[in-house]
Amino acid sequence: LESLPEESLQLSSLSQLYIKNCPLIWEKYKEGGERWHTIRHIPEVWTDSLEQYKQHE
Repeated sequence: LESLPEESLQLSSLSQLYIKNCPLIWEKYKEGGERWHTIRHIPEVWTDSLEQYKQHE
């Protein structure tokens, strides 16, 4: 898997995203990455290292 389906990321009801065992995807979608803008609206974004990025508190 090299990217996430864009239509799923646009769901306003998506409240959490957990990216597990996908380091290539995480590089693109992490804060500051080339695709960060597509997930920055999601309140909680987690990686498999349990690193959490909270966007809205």
